Amino acid sequence: MSGSAPYHHTPHHRQFVPEHLHLSDTDLSALALNGVGPMGPAAKKTANKVGAIFSERRMLSGHMFQNLNQWHFFYFDNHDQDRYSNHWAAGPHIHLINHLSPGRSAQSVWTEFCDGNPLMKGALHIRFVRIERSAWGGPENSQAAKRFSTWRKRRLIGSRHRHLFLSPAARLAG
Repeated sequence: MSGSAPYHHTPHHRQFVPEHLHLSDTDLSALALNGVGPMGPAAKKTANKVGAIFSERRMLSGHMFQNLNQWHFFYFDNHDQDRYSNHWAAGPHIHLINHLSPGRSAQSVWTEFCDGNPLMKGALHIRFVRIERSAWGGPENSQAAKRFSTWRKRRLIGSRHRHLFLSPAARLAG
């Protein structure tokens, strides 16, 4: 493979739950022993712990692109996509670390990301803007979307009400 050849893509997805939020057998038995009805103190503590798992865990997604001369690693977690409570002032974003990052190698970045709770210091932030698209792939306000919408309405109405789409002269003739 030459240095300018296409990049090889390696994705990795995982979640990281902080150690203090792992559910123990005691936690699970507190829920089981509580039964139906109001929660006792031990069951309520476990329920709170379960809720904290959903807010504090990190669901990580990383993508390594590399050839013989260059590598680029893009990554984000579920908190990076938050619009309002985000660690970056500009809002939703993804991170980039690459072969130009000082003191970094593709292997060291990959290992850091795949093991434990990665901090990935020194990554560049790239603003993430979600573009809403319709089911067929185009922007909602395009001319094609309007034509599709008209076609769909006609199909839903059916032949019984087809006269609604005819001109007045055609209605009188038909």
